[in-house]
Amino acid sequence: MGQLKQFLESELMLEYYVSEVSYLKSYLNMNNEEKHKDLAFRFPQYFGKFLESDDDDEDVGDFSDYYQGDGYWDMVSIEIDHPEMIGTYGKWLEGNLSLIDSDNDTWPSWMHMMYMDDVKNQWLIHFSDKAEEIVDDQSFKYGTDTLEELGLTTWRTTGEGSKAHPGYNFAYRLEDYEKYGSARRGSGWKYGKEAVLFRASGVLVSHSGDEEPQVIFYGPTAQHMNRVYQDGDTGKWQIDNIKSGAALYSHEKLSNVVDWFEKNYDQYRGVLH
Repeated sequence: MGQLKQFLESELMLEYYVSEVSYLKSYLNMNNEEKHKDLAFRFPQYFGKFLESDDDDEDVGDFSDYYQGDGYWDMVSIEIDHPEMIGTYGKWLEGNLSLIDSDNDTWPSWMHMMYMDDVKNQWLIHFSDKAEEIVDDQSFKYGTDTLEELGLTTWRTTGEGSKAHPGYNFAYRLEDYEKYGSARRGSGWKYGKEAVLFRASGVLVSHSGDEEPQVIFYGPTAQHMNRVYQDGDTGKWQIDNIKSGAALYSHEKLSNVVDWFEKNYDQYRGVLH
């Protein structure tokens, strides 16, 4: 019974984690009406300016009961009593984005990234300065748990702020990391000096800032995490035999190690995670 209970619990957890990816996909593929509603609830503090705008006939006095002070409005009650106003206000916000204080307000992620495709149980690569910690734990302990902040987050693995708990993380598909992951100036990689190779499902997106194809995955779904790093003595990239601790394969180029891993994982899985 104990094993059966553990199996059922793991299946329920997997279903939950997969739902997180589905939720992200739905969020990024919202229609215009849904996006306008999202804007309206994200930025209630500009509703007063909307009412006072020249292109709207509403009187601020008609909505004074919904004012909460400090420039904020009760959008929930407004939606209940005046549902048509939410979409109208959101559409107005979309056309007046210059009014939004980008230094203090968080823009919705769907404004920063575009859904491209599903990624189903593929080998991915995540760059980090804490690859050893991730692999030792066999877990991405920290991620962004707020969808709205995905467009602004970095790929660092931290334990602060919105990254104090498991959540969404970023990675490259193996066919993309060489082109998009290398540092623009000098050698090395943009998001960390080491890497983690692992399997996961997620969503492939294009980020408007750098137009990189990036995979967003839910951290707890990652499996078979293996560390790839540069040996301090030889300078070669290597992946270790997890039983002996010795290098299982090494090469001057990271790409050679990644290619070897992908082609030979099944043969050497007994000494890999």
